[in-house]
Amino acid sequence: MSANSDVLSAITATGQLFAGYGTVTLGPVQFYGMSLPTGIAIGGEQLMSVQRLPGGARIIDVMAQDDDDIAWSGYLDGQFASEIARTLDKLRRSGQAVTLAWDVFSYQVVVCRFSCLIRHTPMPYRIACTVIADNTLVTGTTAVSMALQVAADLIDGNPVAALGSVSQGIVGPSVTNAGIAAAATNATTVGSAAYSVAVGSVNTAAAALQTATMATDATLAPLGASLLSVTQAAATGLDTAGFSSELSNALAACGDAAQLSAAQGYIIRAQQNLMRASA
Repeated sequence: MSANSDVLSAITATGQLFAGYGTVTLGPVQFYGMSLPTGIAIGGEQLMSVQRLPGGARIIDVMAQDDDDIAWSGYLDGQFASEIARTLDKLRRSGQAVTLAWDVFSYQVVVCRFSCLIRHTPMPYRIACTVIADNTLVTGTTAVSMALQVAADLIDGNPVAALGSVSQGIVGPSVTNAGIAAAATNATTVGSAAYSVAVGSVNTAAAALQTATMATDATLAPLGASLLSVTQAAATGLDTAGFSSELSNALAACGDAAQLSAAQGYIIRAQQNLMRASA
């Protein structure tokens, strides 16, 4: 094994260790595998006005928290690495507020810096986000409003609507049910029957999205071999019509993969909002 392979294996291993703490999502983007950071630092300063008096006494006026930018780096890998890089750069350009979430942490942020070296994968990237608000500190009313907004996202114009028939059949009903359940009366009232239904429905949708993603990955797995077979058949003058169905399925799976990733971002945000409602 080469030195470069050893380094990349180590990077992958540390990313997988961090993945044990939960998925990292930024808006519609879900980080996994080599794209996961080995850690994310949080913290900042407390802005204060300090008046020093004779004799060493002090008068301290606490003004406000000043959170540091949340920054990390990793490697974008896989066949959609360039598309993910483009999506992250669009977030930087737009200045739109998105949710950054991992483990027990959730922040409303704006992507202030992003860079990625576009080349053959894996592609190294760096990203930094300026904190607008710590979502774990929001009031109950705000948490309810956010949960209802997610419900609207899931019902109207969500990424699931653009899925092909196979993936749609796996996730469509469960995601629709999750949106309806999260918008129901008392869905964010802990201990109520509606809350239990909402939590169960959102978790079911998350599991369905995972199943659809695995099915998509399985469809894409033999794509390289299929393309090689087509090339070899064409070179020898053989009929390539038999490969058309397999290639058509693979192309449909390519489109579904990005939509499933975006839908997972919405579902994860719904899960976190419901958890905050229980605090």
